[in-house]
Amino acid sequence: MIEIAGFSGESPNARTGQQIADQRLTAVEEALAARGLDRALFERADLVDEPNLSDVAVRRIEIRLELP
Repeated sequence: MIEIAGFSGESPNARTGQQIADQRLTAVEEALAARGLDRALFERADLVDEPNLSDVAVRRIEIRLELP
């Protein structure tokens, strides 16, 4: 399984932040699929941003590989 989590931070607002995170997730999924990875392996993870991180640190994607 490939777990993909998108972070966006708190600004400009929660709805926009979620849209940005979703766009990041979709871009990563598209890139992985274009390189031959099976989309059935992808699982989106809902993760909460950690407090007190810089604006740059919260704007990221995390990818975790889970081996059988």
